[in-house]
Amino acid sequence: MVLPTTRDRVPDNTADDVNNEIDAQITRRVRSALAQPADILQRLRTLDEEWDIERGIEMNASALAFIGIALGFFVHHTGWRFP
Repeated sequence: MVLPTTRDRVPDNTADDVNNEIDAQITRRVRSALAQPADILQRLRTLDEEWDIERGIEMNASALAFIGIALGFFVHHTGWRFP
């Protein structure tokens, strides 16, 4: 069994009328963007500055790990001593 690609998975499981509306919106937006090329460059710069969800999750996990290490190092626990 071969899993569909990410690109195909959502449209394959979405109603045809919804997919058609999404395609129509994409077409309108592309035509609008072609009329104003300077806006395309600005939008690409904006997208380059945004974080995707994976980057946010990785940052969150790193921060939690660092906080755990710092707490383990700096917080004194009674009954726990180095030899």
